Amino acid sequence: MLPLICILLLFSSCTEESSGPTSTFAPATPTDLVVKVVSSTSVELAWKDNSPDNEGFKIEQRIVGGEWEYLNEIDGNTDSLVIRNLTAGCVYFYRLYGFNGESVSSYSNEVSVVPNSWTFAQNVGTFGALKPINSIAYSPDGSLIAKACSESIIEIWRLEDYNCLKSWTTHTSSVATIAFSPDGTTIASGSADRVVKIWRVADGALLHTMNRHMSNVNSVDFSPDGLFLASGSGDQTIALWRVEDGGFIRSMSASNPVGTVDFSPDGVTLASGDNNGKINLWRIADGACLRILSGQKFLESIAFSPDGLTLASAGDDQTGYDYTIQLWRVSDGHCIQKLAGHTYTITSLAFSPDGNYLVSGSRDHNVRVWSPYSGQCVGLLTGHTNDVRSVTFSPDSKTIASGSLDYTVRLWR
Repeated sequence: MLPLICILLLFSSCTEESSGPTSTFAPATPTDLVVKVVSSTSVELAWKDNSPDNEGFKIEQRIVGGEWEYLNEIDGNTDSLVIRNLTAGCVYFYRLYGFNGESVSSYSNEVSVVPNSWTFAQNVGTFGALKPINSIAYSPDGSLIAKACSESIIEIWRLEDYNCLKSWTTHTSSVATIAFSPDGTTIASGSADRVVKIWRVADGALLHTMNRHMSNVNSVDFSPDGLFLASGSGDQTIALWRVEDGGFIRSMSASNPVGTVDFSPDGVTLASGDNNGKINLWRIADGACLRILSGQKFLESIAFSPDGLTLASAGDDQTGYDYTIQLWRVSDGHCIQKLAGHTYTITSLAFSPDGNYLVSGSRDHNVRVWSPYSGQCVGLLTGHTNDVRSVTFSPDSKTIASGSLDYTVRLWR
């Protein structure tokens, strides 16, 4: 029989052999995770590695409304990663953690990003006007831009060669607003002379003159089917017109001067904004007011998203502090987001036709491009030397046009 001490030593030896390798310590949490846009379809992550001897990192990704998913695993000696083949305009969220064997760190901070081309957008074309520009509009085929200028002038430019095809005096006072019909054959204009006019694009012929308003006409918009035209005026009314013959259909009364109007994409609803911050949603069929939203004072622009679910509004609250864009959920009138960045009155808004972006122009001389999903400003376009009065996207969503009181239209891509 073995002595008791030998048995204990033997047992101790067996216990040590069966315990396996020594457990690894969990690595320190990676910190300071940041992300930047590299291109319209790629981004780069970078972080601080607080455990130089860890085995590696695991990166997770999600999109808006989605769950976190494993994306990639990289070596522990790495502190950055380029992620490719993303969808432009989509909002992505990222986080990561370190690992040593089965031991893992806590998650890093989370970051979000919108891969897009507007971060690197350049001024790809500039053409002038005879007078300061109040309003611009793309033709539906993207080949022309119409400009409404001070001192009653309208110009139509061909973008292929930046050639002014037509320039003519159209009103007896400054032209404040202009819009192409959905088929591109006509344009409508509104002026400080209180008159709305419809013109044929091919030869500039005046087709209809509509006299109903008692004050400045500040905004015009065609219905998506091209059958109707709406006009908003300083006389506190919105007029609905028949495009075919210029006939008056009805008037809808706001409580304050109307600065902006916009049809919903389905043509069922018309939104109007006034200078006391009220946004009225009108039913086109009978002119009934469906809902009133309370936005900033002196609303200068409103715009429906292409899917009709969101309405953007902006202007000037006259406090000198709130130069934000407000995004509203149309179904219940709830303000779902505020976009901050401009430093002076926002004068113009437009969604890209694909719905991925929102562009804004301001009296701070700048143009900004936003992700309506994340609220991030993804592009700052500088170069104008005076108020930007009008912004719009090309029909293919690839180009932004901006018109300014500095007598120029700039194209950005």
